[in-house]
Amino acid sequence: MNVTDYNKKLADAKGDFNRKHEELRANQKKEIKDLENTYELKRKNQYKNYVNQKLDQEKNLARHINRYDTKIDNEIKNKTEMFSNRLEQERESFGKRNQELLNNYNKKLTLLSDSFDIKDRERERSFEDSKNRLEDYYDDNLTQKEM
Repeated sequence: MNVTDYNKKLADAKGDFNRKHEELRANQKKEIKDLENTYELKRKNQYKNYVNQKLDQEKNLARHINRYDTKIDNEIKNKTEMFSNRLEQERESFGKRNQELLNNYNKKLTLLSDSFDIKDRERERSFEDSKNRLEDYYDDNLTQKEM
């Protein structure tokens, strides 16, 4: 084999190898760039989805909180109103019962007072009757002695 042919083949093979090596390197760089771009797009999309989901969850949470706050506020207002109404009814009932008790005690006191007055008048009348009888008896006895 001829040395020149061999050198030429070797130079061609080396050139082929270098060209293929450069193509391979360029393809690898392109693939790396594509992977980086794909990764960056994927990361951006994931971040965007994460932010959107987070905002949706925050909105849902805020809506639930507002709904429950409104519900709890209404419940508190209802309970407060019911308590106030029940308290007012209890006050009225208490006032009526106390008034009835006072009226009953006043009636009983009036009855006792009337009874006491009647007994006192009867005692005084009895005393007067006894006194009159004694005076009559004394007068009769005095008149008989004088005679």
